[in-house]
Amino acid sequence: MSGRILFIDDNAADCDLFALAMDEVGEAKRLATECNAAKAVERLKTTADADLPSLILLDLNMPQLNGKEVLRWIRSQDRLTGVRVVMFSTSSRPADEQECRRLGADDYVVKPGSYDQLVGLARRFTDLVSQRPAAN
Repeated sequence: MSGRILFIDDNAADCDLFALAMDEVGEAKRLATECNAAKAVERLKTTADADLPSLILLDLNMPQLNGKEVLRWIRSQDRLTGVRVVMFSTSSRPADEQECRRLGADDYVVKPGSYDQLVGLARRFTDLVSQRPAAN
């Protein structure tokens, strides 16, 4: 795994805001964003194994292809078994979190309400991909 983070969210403003937070923690080079779930899947299909992200932050509610569908696809791909997936959503419904964990999400994080909290999460996520490989 590459130590990179792929942020998948249909909201371009959320992609930009997370990129700013990553820049603030000095880790912008680790981040790739995709504002279309179908394009994110295509990107993952064509990415060389050595360049696969170590962590995918995946929005739950997206049009056409939602986060649960993308998560199911990721977990069906043998070459992606070592990639951590964190659902990153505005939904705080326990049922959404439970279903995502059942589908194979490594974690479920509700999007923070402030930029400072987002920067803290960016730091947490970069620390996570720097520490150890994902458990298979």
